[in-house]
Amino acid sequence: MKNAAALTMTTILVLGGVTLFRGGVPATAQTDQSGWLEGTVVSKDGEVITNSVYSGLGGATIRGVRQGGGNFEVTSNYKMGGLFSVRDLKPGIYEISVTNGVVRGVKHCPQRVFGVLVKPGVRTVLNVKLERGDTLEEIGEPVVATQPAITVSEELARLQRQIDELKKR
Repeated sequence: MKNAAALTMTTILVLGGVTLFRGGVPATAQTDQSGWLEGTVVSKDGEVITNSVYSGLGGATIRGVRQGGGNFEVTSNYKMGGLFSVRDLKPGIYEISVTNGVVRGVKHCPQRVFGVLVKPGVRTVLNVKLERGDTLEEIGEPVVATQPAITVSEELARLQRQIDELKKR
């Protein structure tokens, strides 16, 4: 009887520990319904990106937009090698944007990554490496069809030229 009571108590403590370790949410609730995105933001040389010329003010900002709705924003931790982590994400395809950053006073380009798949119960790893410069770098292709924006003034000028050509005939 003592052994059964000890076994029961051990089981309760172990299960309780798993629940506490998982942030107070039973392990099955997080893994079955939500995903997890984690990675680092560094330069191509592996140096940690900060958000300012003055090191120590913060890391890069990472924003995610889920196809079909939903978004997040998080800052990388420059004290932990540029680590970022976002839990409890709704599964789906995300477009991830990383702000430009600085390494020892040198600007690094912002980056946009298309088609990042977050699956339920899975840790998705996205390690971002920023190039020197300030021009947006895009990786992958947008999930939706893309077309160039039409500038109304340019379109009106094009139509006016067509009208003028027709009048000449």
